[in-house]
Amino acid sequence: MLKVLNFRDIEVLKNECNRISNWTDGGRWMGTGKEPRCSISNNVGVTHEYLLEFHTDEAVLKWNKLLDDNIRFAGHAITVLISALTSFYNPKIAAVIAIAIGKDELQAAVKVPKVLKGWELKIRIFRKYLHDVVGNSQYTEKVIIEIVNISGVTQFFATHNNKYNLNELNNELFLNLASGSSFKKRFSL
Repeated sequence: MLKVLNFRDIEVLKNECNRISNWTDGGRWMGTGKEPRCSISNNVGVTHEYLLEFHTDEAVLKWNKLLDDNIRFAGHAITVLISALTSFYNPKIAAVIAIAIGKDELQAAVKVPKVLKGWELKIRIFRKYLHDVVGNSQYTEKVIIEIVNISGVTQFFATHNNKYNLNELNNELFLNLASGSSFKKRFSL
């Protein structure tokens, strides 16, 4: 039976394994009781999957409008910021306009994951937590976003990985994030 170690168990093992008086110079156990398993580690992971299906024209329009509105808002905010910073350093209005137009052209080239009727948006989140008795802790999270058309062909794919070494952080939070039940949820819009 697989047992996930709690932090109290890990601390007890860490103390027994790292106490010099429990070991001979040759590395043999001479402490009280049974020799602890010092190579043991916590290795837990969970997967969350979300599937959004776009069955109606209304759902498609709502999703695409949401993307357009968010991009437009972010674009205007960036334009205002660039214009303010540029005009502070260079008061020539032509330079400010040229930079804003350049920013808009760059933004227009950004691939936006719009959808059509019958398409699916898949979001997969993989979380993994590893902690060994020596005290090394690591949390990794991978997020995959994929849009698939009605024929099953991928139209958009993006992945993002985060890796954290947790030797000096509160490990319990990250253990809880990576524990629990994996699930798959389907939403029809």
